[in-house]
Amino acid sequence: MEQQIIHACGHEQGHYLTGYDSQKERKAKWLKTTTCRDCFVAEKRADEVAAAALSSAAVSPCSSTANRHRSANRLGVDDQDQAARSAIQLEQRRRL
Repeated sequence: MEQQIIHACGHEQGHYLTGYDSQKERKAKWLKTTTCRDCFVAEKRADEVAAAALSSAAVSPCSSTANRHRSANRLGVDDQDQAARSAIQLEQRRRL
């Protein structure tokens, strides 16, 4: 039987809970303290984008050719940073 849970982010999501009644109640109580799947995925994607931006920004160039490549890559990093900020802002709006 699917049970509708209102998560900490304020979104409602259906969950199929199994086990004894006490186990189902405990699981439902815990689920209420977590974010819904959509918010969880958005948060993880924002974390991945931020980590990718940090790792690509941490590469230090050794030559002028590397500087040109870094400048070209920097445009992509800025786009990733903007995407991460947008995902975080969207998640914050959903929580309100």
